[in-house]
Amino acid sequence: MMASRRRKWLLIRLTVYVAAIAMLLVVRGGVGWQRLRDILGGQDAVPSLVVAGRDLAPGLVDVLADGYRSDYPDLAVIVLGGGTNQALEDLINRRADVAFMYRMPTEDERQLFRDADGDTATVLPVALGGIVLLAPAGVESPATTRGELIARFSRGGPGIPPALYAPDPNDGLWAAFRRALDPDAPAADGGAG
Repeated sequence: MMASRRRKWLLIRLTVYVAAIAMLLVVRGGVGWQRLRDILGGQDAVPSLVVAGRDLAPGLVDVLADGYRSDYPDLAVIVLGGGTNQALEDLINRRADVAFMYRMPTEDERQLFRDADGDTATVLPVALGGIVLLAPAGVESPATTRGELIARFSRGGPGIPPALYAPDPNDGLWAAFRRALDPDAPAADGGAG
């Protein structure tokens, strides 16, 4: 009777320890729930492709995801919302395999990839949108040069206020616009956007 109780107690403790280690791996070790499920699932696990940044180009991302689902029926294609910052966070924290962003990752963000994964992310530019400069109706304005835009957005100037109205600061549109104007200028917002 005593040996049976000890064995039962040992099994309970072992189960609690294994559960605690698994939780630590998930919470602190950067292993996402999807990947943990794949690891524990063994051969029966369905391979997946997780795409982040849907909010930046919902039409394009949905079409691409549907195409992948059609071409690779055994692949689970999972699409996550969010803008540039959320997509970068998902990539660095290994919650996503691919991300759509309005801007290129900064050198600091690339270092985070190297620290998290021991490798760099492959970055391929794809046009996700555009920027339009608007002027009031009835006002004749000559063409604006890149130099004038740099001057007006960095110091302000007549005719164009130094402000950009973007849909969401986390989408990265402002940072992309500033980098397009002056690629050598330091990011005023530390790369956010």
